Amino acid sequence: MSTFQLSASPDVLGVLNHAGTTDEGYHKTLSGDLGQMGEQKSYLIMMGFDVGMVDVYPALKDQENFDQAITLIYRARISGWWHYKDRLVELGVCTREEYDNALQASCERSRTQRA
Repeated sequence: MSTFQLSASPDVLGVLNHAGTTDEGYHKTLSGDLGQMGEQKSYLIMMGFDVGMVDVYPALKDQENFDQAITLIYRARISGWWHYKDRLVELGVCTREEYDNALQASCERSRTQRA
């Protein structure tokens, strides 16, 4: 008989612990895969944000907090920051060109690290 062993980071486990539940008053969900959302949630909590959960999605209570949060995620280049392009441009946090340049630089760093 073979066994299957699953390992996950604490960030992912924290997100999965809330599957099927919703914290009241939280509506603006973060984006990304489970690992990215877990990292974003941990970072935002460290930065003093009140982060709840909507099923497996970390969430903020309102648009103002969401906009502040994604701005910090973008500036710190927290994993999954690239999911917020349109809103970041709308807010004037960056231009499309600045965003595209940041994404290209991030992709090149990843390629270099893997080589």
